[in-house]
Formats: sequence, structure tokens, C-alpha cells
Amino acid sequence: MDPLDFLNKTAIELKSSREESDRRSSVSRAYYAVFHHISLYLKHCGIKVPKDATAHIKIPMYLRNSGIQSAKEVGQFVDELRDARWEADYGINLNGINSKDCNLLILKVYQTIQGFNSCKSSELIIGIKQYQQKTEKGITNN
Repeated sequence: MDPLDFLNKTAIELKSSREESDRRSSVSRAYYAVFHHISLYLKHCGIKVPKDATAHIKIPMYLRNSGIQSAKEVGQFVDELRDARWEADYGINLNGINSKDCNLLILKVYQTIQGFNSCKSSELIIGIKQYQQKTEKGITNN
């Protein structure tokens, strides 16, 4: 499956629904499109990505600490999208998510994917692997 199907099909379809539950699902699916898109690429390039929930923290951390400015920005966007996904999935008592919120989030998702695709390189992979080696030795700067 192409992770971007979560965005291009499901999230787009649900974003303008009259049902808040659909709009919340749109936000969640949009985040997972980004998360899985980046995760698959990193795994394909030999990056160790945790198989548990810590991957949602580690992936943006890897990007922010890769030594590439554009990847740092993508990592920040992924963190922000993860927070929006958390609110959509677990913040049931928070204010509702309207169609405008979904539209803005989906634009940010497209921007994040485009930003990530533009920084895919051997330099990114080398930077992430170097960061992973530092963290294994206990040297981190988060």
C-alpha cells in the first residue's frame, strides 16, 4: 500500500464531512500518510526505526538532528502534525475540528511531504545514522 493513499483518498474524502468524527479521522489519516511515507523511506535506506510507538517521537527527532536544515523543519512539522493527530484521536472533550481546520492541516501535510521529498539524499541518511550512533553512546542534543 502507498501511505499517501491515506492522504489522497481517505483524508481528502473525509475533510469536508458534516460529521465531526469523519473530520477527526481525516486529520488522523493525513498524519499517518506523512508518518508512514517518511518511515518507509528511512527503513528502505537502512535506518533503524522502532517498531513501537516511540517511532512517532524518534522519526522527527532523527530529521531534526540530521544536520540538514530543511530536514530539521520537516521534523518540526511532523511533530506538529502528530500533536494535531493526538488532539483529533484523543482530545474528544476539546473544541471540534471543522472543515477549515482539516483543509489547513492537509495543506501542511502536503508541504511536509514536499519538504521531505526535497531533502531525501545520502546526506540525510548519513546525518541520521551519525545521530543514531551518538545517541547509542549517550551523546544527544534532541
